[in-house]
Amino acid sequence: MDFNFSSQENEFRLKIRNLFQQEEFVQEIIQLSLGDKDTDPRQLYKLTGEQGVLAPNFPEKFGGQGRTMLEAAIAIEEMMAAKIPDTLHLVSVQIVGALLLTSANETQKENYLLPMGRGEKFGCVLYTEPSAGSDLGSLTTEAVPTNDGGYKIYGTKIFNLKTNLLNFAVCAAKVRGYSSSSYDSITLFIIPLKDENVEIEKLNSMADESFYKISLNGVYVTADSIIGEVGSGWSTITKALALERTGHDYYIKAQKSFNAFKQYIEENNLLNISDYAAELNKLSSKLEVAKLMSYRVLKQIDNMKIDEEKAAISKWYASELACEITNKAVEIIGVNSYTKSMDKNIELLEAAYRECPGNTISAGSSEMMLETVARLALLKD
Repeated sequence: MDFNFSSQENEFRLKIRNLFQQEEFVQEIIQLSLGDKDTDPRQLYKLTGEQGVLAPNFPEKFGGQGRTMLEAAIAIEEMMAAKIPDTLHLVSVQIVGALLLTSANETQKENYLLPMGRGEKFGCVLYTEPSAGSDLGSLTTEAVPTNDGGYKIYGTKIFNLKTNLLNFAVCAAKVRGYSSSSYDSITLFIIPLKDENVEIEKLNSMADESFYKISLNGVYVTADSIIGEVGSGWSTITKALALERTGHDYYIKAQKSFNAFKQYIEENNLLNISDYAAELNKLSSKLEVAKLMSYRVLKQIDNMKIDEEKAAISKWYASELACEITNKAVEIIGVNSYTKSMDKNIELLEAAYRECPGNTISAGSSEMMLETVARLALLKD
């Protein structure tokens, strides 16, 4: 496969880079860097959305530019280079956006994709529950039919990021009385988060960015809020997860950690130690592999193909690499520096070190990715 960028892709990267160097963007980025680590980048996203590059792969009528997934990845890489916070972008534009693009009807896209592409509204997925993580067949959140054809949704969802900034969510729930099967009754509903029957509570955690618990106490939705059909939730989620597992978001996390690690080594004049230089070169090569594997998956998606095996390998490799980089940084820099230093690079690495175990679990654990690869390999035989 040819991994060289086309002239169009190179021009797009330069356009994004120049945009983020404009004074209005620079000032917003500086303000965010001076604030709390649990940032609110919505104003910055709105500026980006006004230029059509917050979600460049969205069709123009939904706030994007109709570009490819690879070009969307280029925009994300330039966001990273400009030090624009990306968590809200990941949970909303990348994850929810991909799901709505592939599975929502036109009215739902107009109501949710368009304002998301413009940076005016944001959403998340509500899947995980206190007793249901990887196995969504164990969901207990229930959608109870009402006499007017709508539903009232009851349940608890946990471990969601940026929920306090969001407007809506795509919620997985089982429709009461629809099916006795653990999976056949799972349905996806678009629910409002600014509703009196929705309680959002911050959870205690080790992460810099807060996780939230969402209690749904009979939040009412109409039948128009269903994505697809009643009972189609499991197949829709499976399809969406395959689109999530490009590995590119984990490559971005790994690259951020590597940049901080490398900068610390350089600023402290440690490059003359041959072992350190060798480690940086080795990790840099692995990062290039992670990036190219994610590009391969993205190009396949652009060509309307989803290779589950290659996607699983890419996600596994990139998420494990993110952990390898932070672990190597601890080994070389020393754990004491992590608890005493006020260095910005150390702060970033320390936060990444706390986060990295979760990277190997979210969007499918490393064990699940390896199991997928093994299963598909056996099927070939």
